[in-house]
Amino acid sequence: MKRIYIAFVLLGIVAVLALGALWNQQRVTARLTAACDELIDLYDRGDLVACRDASQRFNDDLEEYTRLFPFFLRHERIEDIFYQSSTLPHILDDDDAADFMSTVAAIRMQLEILMDNEWPLPENIL
Repeated sequence: MKRIYIAFVLLGIVAVLALGALWNQQRVTARLTAACDELIDLYDRGDLVACRDASQRFNDDLEEYTRLFPFFLRHERIEDIFYQSSTLPHILDDDDAADFMSTVAAIRMQLEILMDNEWPLPENIL
């Protein structure tokens, strides 16, 4: 009987950890997606200096907020986002609006896909 209780306790611990990881990932993804929207707004307003600062801050936030992601996600999923976000300040130097907007849109889409793929839904499990 003790084994059954221990199994239920372990199952509960695993469930709490999984829900905590999902909650953390949802929170971080929402924050980074909002930062992408801010980058687009700044660029649309023509404030390139603030946009460059915001893109650097986005890179720093991305590194800080996602440092726990490798514990429950594959590295490949995050590496593309890191690579693309690191190019944002340099794209701003080239003053190429289409390239900047497409890179930010790609980062935003990858963040959304990252979160969508982690929900425990049948299409994600099977």
